[in-house]
Amino acid sequence: MSKDQSDDTNGNVRPPFPTDVEEMEEFTPEVNERKRDPPLVFRLEERPPWPTVFILSFQIFLAVFSGILSVPLILSSYICVASDKVALSKIVGTNFFLSGLITFLQATFGSRLPVMQGSTMSYLIPATVIMGFHGDCPPALTANSTTEDYEIITNEWQSRIGELQGAIALASMTQLFIGFSGVCGMLTRFIGPITVAATISLIGISLFPVAGSMCATHWPIAGLTVFQIILYSQILERFAIPLPGGRRFSLFRFFPVLLAMLTSWGLCGILTATNVLPGDESGYGYQARTDIYPDTIPNAPWFRVPYPGQWGPLTVTAAGFLGMMAGAMTSIVESIGDYYACARICRVPPPPVHAVNRGIGIEGLGCILAGLIGSGNGSTTYGESIAIIGLTRISSRIVVQGAGAILLVVGVFGKINAVFTTLPQPIVGGVILSTFSVVASVGLSNLQFVNMNSSRNLVVFGFSLFAGLTIPKYVNSAPDIINTGSVILNQLLTITMGTSMFIGGLTACFLDNVIRGTREERGMDKWKMMPDEDKKADGTTGLSCYDLPFGMSYIRKWTWTRYLPFSPTFQGFKLCRRGRERL
Repeated sequence: MSKDQSDDTNGNVRPPFPTDVEEMEEFTPEVNERKRDPPLVFRLEERPPWPTVFILSFQIFLAVFSGILSVPLILSSYICVASDKVALSKIVGTNFFLSGLITFLQATFGSRLPVMQGSTMSYLIPATVIMGFHGDCPPALTANSTTEDYEIITNEWQSRIGELQGAIALASMTQLFIGFSGVCGMLTRFIGPITVAATISLIGISLFPVAGSMCATHWPIAGLTVFQIILYSQILERFAIPLPGGRRFSLFRFFPVLLAMLTSWGLCGILTATNVLPGDESGYGYQARTDIYPDTIPNAPWFRVPYPGQWGPLTVTAAGFLGMMAGAMTSIVESIGDYYACARICRVPPPPVHAVNRGIGIEGLGCILAGLIGSGNGSTTYGESIAIIGLTRISSRIVVQGAGAILLVVGVFGKINAVFTTLPQPIVGGVILSTFSVVASVGLSNLQFVNMNSSRNLVVFGFSLFAGLTIPKYVNSAPDIINTGSVILNQLLTITMGTSMFIGGLTACFLDNVIRGTREERGMDKWKMMPDEDKKADGTTGLSCYDLPFGMSYIRKWTWTRYLPFSPTFQGFKLCRRGRERL
C-alpha cells in the first residue's frame, strides 16, 4: 500500500484524493480542522476490558452524582422532609436507584447514545411552585422532638410528595405518548438551537436564589467549595499524579467535585471539633457543623430496595398535572438538544427520527416509574455525562451502562445515602452554585451554531430570555394577581406562568418559527450536521449504531415495522402525497 493511501476501519483501501463531487465535502477547511482533533480512545460500540470499564463507569458516576444528589436536597425543604434525615436518605437512595435503572434502559433500548439519566431541574421548578400552595412546613425536628412531632412531619412530607408523584406520573404518560407515537420526531422540525439555548439556560439562571440561600448559611465555606471546584477542574486539571510504573493519573480532571466536597467537609469537621462554629442554632455558621444530625447514619437501614407506593397513595390535582406538563415539555426540549450534542462529541451521525422518538419515550417511561416509586422528581438526559466524553474521549456505550449499574447498587445501600444527606448546607450550596452555572452555560453554548450577528436572532433570544425571567418573577411575587373566578384555573395559570423555562422556551420556539429567517441563519443545519470523518468507505452514514441490540434481522424483514415511529426502519411520516418530504 502506498504512502498516500489509508485503511478504513474495515481494512479497505481508500483512494488518497476525492473521486467525485460528493466526496469533496470531506476536504473542506471546517472538516479538516475537526480531523485534527485527537481521536476517540474508545468509540461508541467498542468494549474496553472489564477492569477498565469499571474504572471508567465509576468516573462517570462521580461526575453525575452531585447533580442527582442536589435535586432531592433542594426539594427537601419544600416537601418538609429536610429535618428528617433518615427519611431524606431514603428519598436520595430512590433517586440514585431510578437514575441507574433509567440510564440502563436509555442506553440499551432508547436513543442508544451514551447519555446518563438523572434527577432534573426541569421538574424541580414547577414542584417548588406547586408546593407553594401548601403554605409553611411544620416546625423542624430537633433532638428534643417527640414521637408526635415525627408523625406530624411524616404525614406532611408524604402528603406533599404524593401529590408530586401523581402529577409526575400522569404528565409523563403524555411524554411517553409523544415519544413512541412519533410526535416528538415531528417536533424536531420546529425545535432549534435558539429554543434549546433559552430553555436550558433559564433552568440554571432561575434557580440561583436556592443556591444563594444555602451559601448564605456560611459564605466562606461555600466560597471555598466553589473555589476548589474551579481550581481543580479548570487550572489543575492539566497536572497528572505520578503512579508506580511510570503511569500518570489525572486526579483533578476526573474528581474535582468530589475532592472539593471532601476537603470542605473535612474543614467543617475540624471547625466543629474546635468549636469555632457556633453551637447555637441561631448563630451564623451553625449549618456548617458536622454534628447536627448524629443519629442519621446509625438509624439508616443497611439495605433498602425502593418500590412503588413506598410513601403512600398518589394524589392528582389539575394544577399539579399542568405544572409537571411544563416540566415534561422542557425536559423533551433539553434532551433533544443533548442527543445532538452527544452525537457530535461521539463522532457519529445525528440521531435519526426513530432514535429520538425512542429516547423521549424511554424518558417518559422512566418518569412514570419515578412517579410510582416516589423520587419526587422526574428524569432527563444529563449534560455532565456528555462533557465527560469530551474530556476523556471515551464514548463507549457499555461504560455508561456500567455507570447505571453502579447507581442501581448505590441506591440500595441506605448507609451510603445517609452519609450524603449529612453534608453541611454551605457545601451543598457551593456544589449547587457550580452545577447551576454549568447548566446555564450548557444552554448558552447552543448559540455557537446560530448567527448572532443577525438582529433577528438577537431579538428572538433576548426577548425569550427576559420573558422567562420577568413574567414568572412577577407572577410568583404577586400570587393573587391572577383572579379568573375559578380556584383551579387560577392555580393552573399561576404554575405555568410562574415556570421560567416554560415561558422562555415557548416564547423562543414561537418566535423562532414565526419570524422569517433562513435555516443557516437559525443554525438548524449546522446544529444537526453529521461529522463527515465518520462516513463509511461505502458511502453509508453509520446509522447502525442506533439499531436495537437484538431482533434487527426480523425488524428489517417485516415490512409493517417501517410504520412504527420507534422502529429502526422508520423513515418518518409523509408530509405530502408524493412522499418526498417526511417529518
